[in-house]
Amino acid sequence: MPRGERRQPQRAISATSLTDNGNMIREREIAGQESQPAEAVIAAQPAPGLHSKGPASVLKHAIVYGLGIAARPMVSFLMLPLYTHFIRSGDYGVYELMNRGGEFLGIFIFLAIPRAMMRIYALRDDRAYKHQVVTSALLFSGCWGLLLTGAFVAASGPLSQLLTKQPGYGHLFAIIMLSAWLDAGIQTPLSHMRAKEQSGWYTAINIARLAAAVSLNVYFVAVLHLGVAGIIYSSAIVTGGTWLLLVTKTLRETGLSVSRQAIVLMLRFGLPLSIGGLPVFVLHFADRFILAHYYSAADVGTYAVGYRLGMLVGMLVNDPFGLAYEPYSYAIERRPDAKQIYSRILTYHAVAGLLVFVGLSAFSRDIVRLMTAPDYFGAQWVVPWVALGYVFYGMSNTARLGLMLSQRTELTLPLNAAAAGCNIALNFALLPRFGIIGAAMATTFSFLALAIINYAVTYRVYPIPCEPVRLAKAVGAAIAIAAVIMLFPPRVLALRLIAATACAAAYPALLLVLGFFHKDETRAISRILARGLSALRSKAGEVIGA
Repeated sequence: MPRGERRQPQRAISATSLTDNGNMIREREIAGQESQPAEAVIAAQPAPGLHSKGPASVLKHAIVYGLGIAARPMVSFLMLPLYTHFIRSGDYGVYELMNRGGEFLGIFIFLAIPRAMMRIYALRDDRAYKHQVVTSALLFSGCWGLLLTGAFVAASGPLSQLLTKQPGYGHLFAIIMLSAWLDAGIQTPLSHMRAKEQSGWYTAINIARLAAAVSLNVYFVAVLHLGVAGIIYSSAIVTGGTWLLLVTKTLRETGLSVSRQAIVLMLRFGLPLSIGGLPVFVLHFADRFILAHYYSAADVGTYAVGYRLGMLVGMLVNDPFGLAYEPYSYAIERRPDAKQIYSRILTYHAVAGLLVFVGLSAFSRDIVRLMTAPDYFGAQWVVPWVALGYVFYGMSNTARLGLMLSQRTELTLPLNAAAAGCNIALNFALLPRFGIIGAAMATTFSFLALAIINYAVTYRVYPIPCEPVRLAKAVGAAIAIAAVIMLFPPRVLALRLIAATACAAAYPALLLVLGFFHKDETRAISRILARGLSALRSKAGEVIGA
């Protein structure tokens, strides 16, 4: 690159350029064409106004997203009695294996195009260009996904037998793959809503999907007694209807203008993430297949129920946080205090997840016994381990933000592969000896390893400071409280519930005793509590006066 061009001010960087350790890579160079003169390119700027928003913006949208995502674990709670009383643990284990196998193949359908679309979308404040990016992502992912799904459906019989070691499930696996393709088509319109910060619409659509899925599940499973087939049918119907609605709505807004260069940019960004997603799948779900090798499908079903409950940390904290944080983090990356904000948010994210982990650990025994049939009671020991693992997994995603900001997504593959190798080794070491608890322990330790290596490598690429002392206090306090209530539970139900509630409430107090909070945070918490108490007194006065 000529010396003069390298010295052009930042406002002259191409709107679709990518930065890789400070080196500019232009869109036309990626497409194999000659680059334009510096005077001809347009400045790359985030959407107007976004960069001026503080962490409160993330919190606001995370809460809105959380209202929709929180419905998912609530639905899981409501549906668990239905599933566990109408579906045997062995059949549920078969469904789990097929569903996870479909998710693995779905990685090749998605190609991380929705995430890539969000990043390319944010590079230029040009409405026509943004519409081109969305339409290009939608049409490319649809055509590519349809081609690949057709191949998977044609081989659905052998694939289902390979996954479950049982014949006769080919037609159900074909429906799972068709649902995966439709879901891939849904994610681009949903990502478009996230990019425009339409958290309300995003949440409303997800709640509507959940309501429809619950209704169909109840009808197919409890009324028609279709078993796991009923779950698969209801998912396909809801996903198909949502796909038709969102794709039609999006194309009406954006038109049909397609950019080949935008597709190239999205593939460049998304392919490393997609390939890196393969070891992520191993991290999350390889334990099911290793468990099926040593034990029965019934054990897989019991483990899957415990894992689903432990994943509440992801559903209540990691998912809504990630939906709000990703577009926000891109918008503020040019602020001088951006790295300090990233560092503080990493700590807050960890504490939020640990708070949910403490609560799940305290109530796991009674939740499992209340929500499931006796065949699934062994799941209570899986919940705390998986919940803690998902705290570490959320921290790992936040820690690798620097890879997204510096466009070094190709590093995700070796990082995820290292953690996946750790997961497989731990499963083979712990699972034969400890059963489903060993699989849960492997999840926790491998997610911790992922968080550590993600931060260590990302720091060398895009150094964002962390707060190790505060994180150690937060994690240590949470594990200590969870261990006490898990190892020494009162035998009487009423006393057990009181003790569990007290332990869960003790976590913030213990953090305060340990000196976890900074002075500004203590002042902010005091103000919030004071306002809350004032509002309660005011409300009580109104009630008494009435």
